Amino acid sequence: MGGAGVWEEFHATLEQAGWLPRRARLVAGVSGGSDSMALLGLLARSAPLFDWDVAVVHVHHGHRGAEADADARLVQEWSAALGLPCAVRRVAVASGGGRSWEMAARDERRAALRQAAGPDGWVVLAHHRDDQAETVLYRILRGTGVDGAAGMRPVAGRVVRPLLDFSRGALAAWREEQAIPAREDTTNQRRDAVRNRIRLDLLPQLADEYNPRVAEALVRLAQSAGDLSAWASQQAARWLATHADPGPGPDRQRLRDFGSLDPALMDRVLRQVAASLGFGLTEEQVRATRRGAAGWPRRYQAAWDGSDLWIAAPTAGAGHFEETPIDGPGATPLPDGWLWVGDASQDPPPCRHHGVTRVRAAGGWSVRGWQPGDRIQLAAGTKKLQDLFQDLGVPRPLRGWWPVVVDGDGVAAVPGLAAAARCQAEPAEAAWAMAWVRDAAWPGTCQDA
Repeated sequence: MGGAGVWEEFHATLEQAGWLPRRARLVAGVSGGSDSMALLGLLARSAPLFDWDVAVVHVHHGHRGAEADADARLVQEWSAALGLPCAVRRVAVASGGGRSWEMAARDERRAALRQAAGPDGWVVLAHHRDDQAETVLYRILRGTGVDGAAGMRPVAGRVVRPLLDFSRGALAAWREEQAIPAREDTTNQRRDAVRNRIRLDLLPQLADEYNPRVAEALVRLAQSAGDLSAWASQQAARWLATHADPGPGPDRQRLRDFGSLDPALMDRVLRQVAASLGFGLTEEQVRATRRGAAGWPRRYQAAWDGSDLWIAAPTAGAGHFEETPIDGPGATPLPDGWLWVGDASQDPPPCRHHGVTRVRAAGGWSVRGWQPGDRIQLAAGTKKLQDLFQDLGVPRPLRGWWPVVVDGDGVAAVPGLAAAARCQAEPAEAAWAMAWVRDAAWPGTCQDA
């Protein structure tokens, strides 16, 4: 395969796609191998046309001894010949903790390149079409969803891979035509690494015995999955913008109407929320959350009540929202919904609520959030509200939102759960019914329960 048209296509792609802005500072990760040396040549030729400030970084892993030292020298010498600055970054690679040496080296390499680029620079990598096919096949073999099948994206944050449309052969042919030297990493031929076996054995076998264009098929799968993944991410972000409510404290949030989401978007929403909190979710954590409740990383708790999803941080204790007087039957606004109070013969409005608690009609009551040490006097004795929540199966993320009705003697009722013994109405007494109505729009309108 010849390299004719490689530079022209490279230039046109960057011109049309706009992945790398003009006058940008670029950090090219160059190993000295054929692919990255081709990238170096393409960037050097394109830099004046886009007014780029290109710097070269070679990451030395302290592995392969004299062979690796020779790689670093080649990158330095050729960068100097092109008039580009070059830095050699030495990193210490420690495998373990579920990571192979190759995975650890990749992570250290990426960290070194991001550090070199700083907050305003762009990291440019030489991954190409054959790398994409290997990546997708590797993920399929391990088990993956749509995101994994999307493989590597051309732009991920401030990391750009402008060669994903080019084959390894075309890049090598262009590099040779331009008399750009390169070195071969001999470890790429070792079959103890899974990725090497996929490249050296599995893909050639699939091409010989099943589909001679299997690499192209895998790349098309990645493109389709990437488009679908991007669309789903946009839909999830749009949904979150209108359905995510802050809690009564800074460590809580609620996703209204989570149960109305399409199952495919449920997963995407959960992952976006987790990413906003600084971590990812495993497939099991996603499934457990959709089933009802799950522990998330960093001791976060999530619970789905069939309609809304509630999330609480490990530091989230009691709910702290301002105490509000209850003047009698009517609606009192809460951080999430309303406290409904009506005549005991009435039913609450046809909105989502957590059940009705009936108490004697009285004055001097108010509603607030649960506080540490709150206790309620039941017929069988006093009980901490924390224990009441636990006994009645209230998910931990939901407890801080729950309204507590109090009077001068302490907790009078927890609407939907319990009333203090002293507040229970005798048959001849006037009585109220209380419910925590969770529709934010009520009392104007609300959805049917």
